[in-house]
Amino acid sequence: MKKVVGKVLLLIGGFLCVVCTLCTPLAFTGDDNTFGERIILLFLFLGMAAFNGLICWLGFRLQAGKRTNTGNKATGAAEKPEKHKTSGKWMTSQLPALYLQSEKKSYRDDYLERLTSLGFTEQDAKKMFDFEANIIRKFPKQYLLDPKFTNMWFFSLKQPFFRQYPKMKEDILKERFLTVSELCKIIDEAEWHFWNSHEKALPDGVWSEICAWRLKGPGAEFAIRYFKMIEEVTGIPEESLAKLSSEQGKHLSQHKWR
Repeated sequence: MKKVVGKVLLLIGGFLCVVCTLCTPLAFTGDDNTFGERIILLFLFLGMAAFNGLICWLGFRLQAGKRTNTGNKATGAAEKPEKHKTSGKWMTSQLPALYLQSEKKSYRDDYLERLTSLGFTEQDAKKMFDFEANIIRKFPKQYLLDPKFTNMWFFSLKQPFFRQYPKMKEDILKERFLTVSELCKIIDEAEWHFWNSHEKALPDGVWSEICAWRLKGPGAEFAIRYFKMIEEVTGIPEESLAKLSSEQGKHLSQHKWR
C-alpha cells in the first residue's frame, strides 16, 4: 500500500513541477503584471516549489521503504543484521575444521552456541573448541570438511579403518587423535555393522576391528576413558561431555539412520 501511495505522490509532484516550470516565465514576463504583483507571484511559486519538493520527498521515502531496513518504526533505528547460522547437517566437530579452513567466525560462534545450549558454560565451550581445533591442526582430516560426513562410512568392510599410526587404542588416547564427533560416529557405526554385516565374508582384521569398537562393548569402554582424558586436560566436567556425546548420537539417528 505504501508503495502505491508513493507512486501517486511522485506523479502529483511531477505534474505540479511541470505546471510551475511552464507558468513561471509567463508570470514574470507579462506586460500587465506590476512589480508588486510579480513579487507576490514569486513568493507563490516559491511556496508551490517547496510543496512539490515535500510531495516528491514523501513519494521517494514510501517507494524506498520496502528496500531498506527501517528497524524501529518510532525511532527509525536500523535493525541489526540477522546472525548467520551454519547448516544443521554439520556434526559438531566439523565446525572447528571448517573454521580453520575458512577462518569464518560464524563456524566458531555456532559451535559455542551448540555447546552452551547443551549446558556447557561459555568458558568450557571455548575450551572444547580449542581442544578439538588442536586435534585437527595436528592431524588434518579432510573428511571433516565434507558436507556428507554424517552419511559417509568409516568402515568400508574392505580393510580396517585404523591402518596407520595411531591405530591402537592406547596410541589414539595418548595422541588425542579423535574429535568427539569422530569417536561417536566410529562407535555407532561399528555397532550397526556388528548386527548387520556379521554374515558377510570380511577380510582379515575388519571384523575384529568392528567388534573392538562397537557401542555395546569395548567401544563404549574406550569412550569413557577418552572423555576422562578430555576432562583431565580441559577441566570440562564429564557430565557435559556425556551430553555432547548424546547429542552426536541424536544427530546420527536423525541424519544417517533414519
